[in-house]
Amino acid sequence: MFVALLVIVMTGALWVSQRSSTLSQEPVQNTGQKYVRPTRLPATTTGGYIISTSAVTSVNELHAKGFSALVSVSDTGFEPRTITVNKGATIRFFNNSGASVHIAASGDALYPGKSTCGASAFDSCKALTKNDFWEFTFAVSGTWTYQDTATGHQGTVRVN
Repeated sequence: MFVALLVIVMTGALWVSQRSSTLSQEPVQNTGQKYVRPTRLPATTTGGYIISTSAVTSVNELHAKGFSALVSVSDTGFEPRTITVNKGATIRFFNNSGASVHIAASGDALYPGKSTCGASAFDSCKALTKNDFWEFTFAVSGTWTYQDTATGHQGTVRVN
């Protein structure tokens, strides 16, 4: 009896460990990536996705990583396309697509200030390769539009 119970427990533990590793290797939006997957943030946050090699689910873990929200760049555009954050929030833009992206302010109301490349302060100033990221802290309230200059995909950040 004890041996049968031990076999059942060990089989269950093996199944759970294999299932956990399988879940963390599911593709993201059919991009072919095997180790990055989105996890929806709890409703108490400002929205967005957390992308990690292991699913980060708590807001405290997100803040411990140094940013307030995350925008994923996929082959179909920005996700979420519109995000609302509080003044002083840092957003990480993560390139989850199969191509390089260049994130830059767009539209009539450009984010104030200049970047190191001479454009609006809200400009990555370089191409982000696959799995690369860029962070920007929003110190000015307003509605700021941006784009991937290579594809024209657009997004919006609303800063309260």
